[in-house]
Amino acid sequence: MYTAHDGTGVTHFAGVQHEVNHTSETQLQGWKDVIHEMCTMYNECMIGAMTGVENPRELVTKVKGMLTDHVEDQKKLVHLFREWKEVCEREVRGKQALATLPPDNVIALLWQTTEGAIVAAGGIEGWESVDFFVWAGCCMHKDLNAVKGGNTHMQAWWRHNGVDGLVLLMNHDNAAAASGGPSTAQARAVTN
Repeated sequence: MYTAHDGTGVTHFAGVQHEVNHTSETQLQGWKDVIHEMCTMYNECMIGAMTGVENPRELVTKVKGMLTDHVEDQKKLVHLFREWKEVCEREVRGKQALATLPPDNVIALLWQTTEGAIVAAGGIEGWESVDFFVWAGCCMHKDLNAVKGGNTHMQAWWRHNGVDGLVLLMNHDNAAAASGGPSTAQARAVTN
């Protein structure tokens, strides 16, 4: 989400991607690939336009948070994404700073500026805490657990009170498997 020229908030959806596995590293690479593709497409569309070239690192620095579920691979993904964002932020700021410095004084000025920033942030501990990144987990698993618990109690009430309960409605594949005679597929079709 960003603020448009008229002051309104604008949200862009990056799409839904399916990764080949659930490792956090693979998912992070998926994000890197999507952002690279977005920037490449933007740059190809903007050839000749009076606009700056969009760099994937610059785009990553604009990310302020992620919304995922609470499973461990997502927690790790958020951690890896934040580390990548911090690297991108430092590279972008460093590039911008270096572009304005006289070549003969780069090392001395960089050291002086960095040391001053660390002191101004309250020392090395303060310096390491200046980054801002938020993770918010969704409630999917909590909601799912509530539904499962409610279903279990509802079925127990039906049994206790002699009520038949729900009727199994099968899709075409399960109906075919159920009518095919005793098999693992039939057992799975009638229990799911």
